[in-house]
Amino acid sequence: HCHRAVLAACSRYFDAMFSGGLKESRDAEVNFHDSLHPEVLELLLDYAYSARVLINEENAESLLEAGDMLQFQDVRDASADFLEKNLYPGNCLNMLLLSDAHCCERLLELSWRMALANFTSLCKTEDFLRLPKDKLLELVESEELEVEDESLVYEAVMGWIRYDLPRRHEVLPELLRSVRLALLPESYLRNEVACEKLVVSHKLGEEIVADAVRCKMRILQNDGVVTGCCARPRKVS
Repeated sequence: HCHRAVLAACSRYFDAMFSGGLKESRDAEVNFHDSLHPEVLELLLDYAYSARVLINEENAESLLEAGDMLQFQDVRDASADFLEKNLYPGNCLNMLLLSDAHCCERLLELSWRMALANFTSLCKTEDFLRLPKDKLLELVESEELEVEDESLVYEAVMGWIRYDLPRRHEVLPELLRSVRLALLPESYLRNEVACEKLVVSHKLGEEIVADAVRCKMRILQNDGVVTGCCARPRKVS
């Protein structure tokens, strides 16, 4: 049986649990069921007694999650620091989701910058294809997205949709709007995008592309100022 006073002293979670009249404050044991891996819990208990914890590549993510859940603030922050120092393009999308879920602002900012800067190499990875729609939209709508050619963004979006077509086809219009379609070469827009089966089979998707083609023609003919989102250049392209 772990000493309650020690746990309560370094975790607001346990402090509230043991002093707030909850069921656990009267029970001899507290059962975490499947919410925590036993090894991670052991590391936190060791920390409660020794104020030391060894963070490594194997346990850093789990310690961050557990530290956040059980409000071991120092462990959470130390784990986030470790992950910041070990951030690289191959894990930045995972870190983006992890830091967002656990409100680690600096890790989130660093992961976000790395994802924008490395979009070209990341957009074909499994981590990218598994991104939730909201995060994908945030990335492709960003002014800071670093791509030399907007066709990369279009292909990335279509690849993401195809990865889970039955579930994702319906969000095609929303994603097409996030691509600056009028920045694409006219021949690519007419021959590739407008003829793409997934676009043709979605009425609203087809209308969005037809609008982009009209917008492109106005640009090519120098026909007044074109203000639509689909024609706005990105800051860094």
